[in-house]
Amino acid sequence: MNEEKRAHQEAAYSPVAQLYSTMAQEAAGLYKQMITISTAFLGGSLAFFDKFFTRGRASSSIWLLLFAWVALIYPVFVLSWVRWQNVESHRHMLEYLKNERSNGEYEKAADIAAKSRKLTMSAIISLAIALALLAIFVFVNVYYKIQNIGG
Repeated sequence: MNEEKRAHQEAAYSPVAQLYSTMAQEAAGLYKQMITISTAFLGGSLAFFDKFFTRGRASSSIWLLLFAWVALIYPVFVLSWVRWQNVESHRHMLEYLKNERSNGEYEKAADIAAKSRKLTMSAIISLAIALALLAIFVFVNVYYKIQNIGG
């Protein structure tokens, strides 16, 4: 086995490579999970809109639902963008590792990674807000329906 091939195999099994692989898998899982939750709640709220929405006093709560929908759509687009940016970041790192000189590739990758972390956090916050708004919307409308049945 030649020296270059052995060095490549050792690098592939190094703790850093294993940790990086685990981090990449976790990130992909997080993005997929958040997109799935967002689209599921968006679809569910659209499908069951008639079950929860009431006309009358509670109709002003439609704004809660509209803001919730925007907050659910945001993570889908942002996390799709982040995943694409992660591919770009990896491309820059490959260029950095392939070349002896930097050409700013490392800095580009680091910049993308920093922006991706911020966008991911904003998507997490948006999803939390959306779920809270949906819960409030359902509570307000179900409570209004119960009040009208009993009254």
